[in-house]
Amino acid sequence: MPMKIAHISPVYPPRGGMGTAAKDLADLAREAGHDVILFTPKYESNPPKGRGVIFLKPFFSFGNAAILFGLIRRLKEFDILHLHYPFYGSDIIIALAAKKYGVPLVVSYHMKTFTRDWRNIIFKFHRIFVEPFIFRTAKKVIVTTIDYGEANGLPQGRIVALPLPVDIDRFHPREDKKGGESLKVLFVGGLDKAHDFKGVDKLIAAISKISEQVKIELRIVGGGSELETFQSLAAALGCKDRVTFLGRVSDEGLPEEYRNADVHILPSINRGEAFGIVTLEAAASGIPSIVSDLPGVRTLVKQDETGFIISPGDVISIVKTLEYCANNKEELRNMGRKARKRIRNNYTQDIIKKQLQELYKGVKLRT
Repeated sequence: MPMKIAHISPVYPPRGGMGTAAKDLADLAREAGHDVILFTPKYESNPPKGRGVIFLKPFFSFGNAAILFGLIRRLKEFDILHLHYPFYGSDIIIALAAKKYGVPLVVSYHMKTFTRDWRNIIFKFHRIFVEPFIFRTAKKVIVTTIDYGEANGLPQGRIVALPLPVDIDRFHPREDKKGGESLKVLFVGGLDKAHDFKGVDKLIAAISKISEQVKIELRIVGGGSELETFQSLAAALGCKDRVTFLGRVSDEGLPEEYRNADVHILPSINRGEAFGIVTLEAAASGIPSIVSDLPGVRTLVKQDETGFIISPGDVISIVKTLEYCANNKEELRNMGRKARKRIRNNYTQDIIKKQLQELYKGVKLRT
């Protein structure tokens, strides 16, 4: 039976991977026949247009945190509330609304937030005093992998695994791909303080240490407040000729960047990285990935079969792996074919849509 479902996310594309994940799940629920509205803060004066999206003006916002008092009166009419977490400032409002109106709450747990500055005090306070109430209120806590959920101590009786989907028609290999002389390495991610867990500084440092005999080009897709900082770092380390900063790339242009690459890399340094949809997009595009040995992230790659798993924050490990890739391009192509096959068997939109539908049905029946 069709239901009315509210998705609530702190961000919306092109602002952050969580926004993309929220949009994708909302779209899948809509395709399954449900009436879906996605609520998100209006950060810009001219927000991007989206089907079934309502942008609410925050009472207060800072970074990706926002207080949306306007949600309180809007959530009463829904059958299920689906919160994309963390959403600092509004998550408590959503949980209280679920309690008040008797509407079941589902939480997608996207990541555990870490920073290297004063904000980490706020995050720790939130984890101790607010997060337990959110999880007690939730009927189900969705994680992309059980590996990540267990590693972060989420409530065992309520966690359920639901991977993020990837569009295999949009992301697909290049049939006429010809290998160039240089190894083309692709990084896709936000370049701001909120995404400092991505390890971009470690990646640039590794590029600077790779042997001069190895022809390599790192292409960095992503924008943000730290873009100029990373550009300066590449110049200071003497590798600016090996690093190309592309800034934000359009939705239409992103698949082409994957298809042009030989290997994708996600060198995250801590559990702020929970999954990495970019790894699935790369695999669907027929290229292997180099990822950090972190809960959740490591499950997306089969070592030496669809990619490589490296130690988090280990510059030398990145250097050795990239040099190996540069000398074994045919092996990379074979890995890419296996990675694409794994996506077709486990992460397509149809597969995840069916799992999401069953989850919603179960939550509603138990209410």
